[in-house]
Amino acid sequence: MNLEFLTLVNEWALAPESKGKLIGFEFDDARFSLSDSSFLVLLNALPGKEAALRGKIDHFSRVHQRGVLHLVLLGDSGVWDEALTALEVQNTPKCRFYCYRLDSKGKIWTGPNSDSNTEIGKSLRGIRELTSSDLPEPAKLQYLIQAQLLESQKEAQELDDFQKRSQSATPLITYGVAIVLALVFLFEGYFGGTTEISVLSRMGANMPKLVEQGQWWRLLSAAFLHSGWLHAICNIYVLVALGKFVEQLIGGARLMSLLVLSALGGSVASVLWSPATSVGASGALWGLFGAAGALAFWPRGIIPSILVPRLKRSIMVNLGINLLISFAPQIDMAAHLGGGLTGALLAGSGFLFWGRGTSTEFGRLETPNTWRAFAIGLGLLSLGAFGLAQFHGQPWALKKPWHWTSVSVDEEGLNLEVPSHFSSSTNATKGEFREYSFGDFGLDGFVVLVAPVSREEGGMADEEIQEALKAKKSMTLPERARRVEGPRVIGANEVKNVKGIYEAYDVGQVVRVHSALLWFDTRLIRIDWVSPASDNNSQEILWRLVQSLRSSEKSFRISKE
Repeated sequence: MNLEFLTLVNEWALAPESKGKLIGFEFDDARFSLSDSSFLVLLNALPGKEAALRGKIDHFSRVHQRGVLHLVLLGDSGVWDEALTALEVQNTPKCRFYCYRLDSKGKIWTGPNSDSNTEIGKSLRGIRELTSSDLPEPAKLQYLIQAQLLESQKEAQELDDFQKRSQSATPLITYGVAIVLALVFLFEGYFGGTTEISVLSRMGANMPKLVEQGQWWRLLSAAFLHSGWLHAICNIYVLVALGKFVEQLIGGARLMSLLVLSALGGSVASVLWSPATSVGASGALWGLFGAAGALAFWPRGIIPSILVPRLKRSIMVNLGINLLISFAPQIDMAAHLGGGLTGALLAGSGFLFWGRGTSTEFGRLETPNTWRAFAIGLGLLSLGAFGLAQFHGQPWALKKPWHWTSVSVDEEGLNLEVPSHFSSSTNATKGEFREYSFGDFGLDGFVVLVAPVSREEGGMADEEIQEALKAKKSMTLPERARRVEGPRVIGANEVKNVKGIYEAYDVGQVVRVHSALLWFDTRLIRIDWVSPASDNNSQEILWRLVQSLRSSEKSFRISKE
C-alpha cells in the first residue's frame, strides 16, 4: 500500500476530525460512508491489476442506483480517465457519480461534472504536504482500521435486522386510520360538500365557542374531518408515509396513543390561541413529526445508528417545509405546533417507550397489555367523540328537502317564511331597530336577517327611491366586504308590486350577503340572505323570502313571466 492511499484512509475515516466512516477495506480499495449520506470509494491502481481495477469500476457503476458516489483513483495512467468519464455520463437526478484521479506528481484530474475545489478535491491537493509521520503507528493504524470495520459490520447487521422487521410487519393501525379518514371524507361529500362549513360544523369541526360551551367531543372529532380534496389527500398521504415508519418503530398500540394524544394537544392549542373553526388530522400528523424528531436526536436504541443522520436531516427538512406551510392563510398553526409539541414531549420524555422491555432483535419494542388497553381506550374515546358529534350535529338533516314555515317578524302581524330546519332563531334590539335572525351559518350554512321599521307614510315615490339608491351607493360596506352586484332597483320581472333596492357583497372569501331593502305597506324592511359565496341559488331564495312576506293587508308576488 502506498503512502497516499493510507493517508487518505486516515484523513477520511480514522482521524478524530474526519467526516466519514470506513465500511470496507482491501489492499487496493477502501469504501467510506460520509456524514452527508454520500459514499466514497478510493481505488489504488496497482501494477498488473488493471483488469481487476476495471472490474471494480464496472461493479460500482452497476450497484450504485441511488444517491451520490465519489470515486477517487490513485494512478498515473490516463487510460482510466475515459472509464471515469463514462461513469459521470450515467448521472441522473437520483444517482450521481463524481470522479477524481490523483497521479504520483500530485496532479488532479476531475470528471466533467466534478470540481477539485470540493472537500474531496482539497484533501487530494493537500496530500503532497503529508508524510508518514502524520500517520499513526502501523500497529495502531491496523487496530483503528479493524475497529472501524467491526463497528460498520455491526451497524450493517442492525440495519439489516431493522429492514427485515420493517418489511415483515404490516402497519395495520396506519392503514386502518387512513381508511377511516377516507370514509369520513366521502360522507362529508354525501352530506353536502367537503368544504361546506355547515357540513363540517355538524360533523364535529373544532369550534372554540361551542367547545367552551361544553361540546368537548369536538377536540377529537375535528381530526376525522378535512376541508377539500387537497387537504384530505395530503394528510392521508403523510399519515401513510410517516405513520408506517413510526408504527414499525414503536408498534401499533403506541402509534394509536400518539395519534390520539397529539390530535387532542393540537385541538386544545387551537381553542386557546385561535378563534377560528378548524378541521383536519394535521395535529396528529405533527405529533408523528415531533416524535420522529425526538427519536432522531435521542434514538434510545430503537433506530439503527447508521440511519440517525439521515433521519435528522429528513425530519428537519420536513418540519421546515411544514412550518412554512403553517403560515399560509386558513392554516391552523396553533393546531400544528400543539400536536408537534405533544408528540415531541411523549417521545422525548420517554413516556412513549414505557414498558419497552428487552429483545434479542434490534430496536423491537415489546408491547405490554397495559399499552394495548391504553391504546384501545383512547381509540374508543376518539370514535365515541366522533359519534357524539354526529348525534348532536345530525348532518343528515342537511340532505332533507327544505320545508318552509311562517314566522312573525314584528308585533304588527308581519310574517315571513323561513326554512323549518334552521337550528336557531333570535331577535335583538339595536337602538330603535329590532333585527330578527333565523339559522346559524356554522350549522345550517345560511342565515336570514330581517329588520322591519315602521314608517308614518305608506308607499314611496319613484323619485324618493332614486334618492335612496343614490345614498345606498355612497354607503360604506362592512369591514372586509366587497360589492359584487348593485345596488340597483329591484326589477318588476323579479318581484311584482314591490319597490326596493337590491345589492350583493362578499365578506371575506367564504360568505356572500344578498340584501333587499323594501318599502312594504307602512314599513321599511331589510331582508338579508347570508350564504356561502359558492352557492348559485341564493338570489332566487332571496326572492322566495320576499314573496313570502305577509301582513293583514298586503303581500308580494314573484313574477312568472
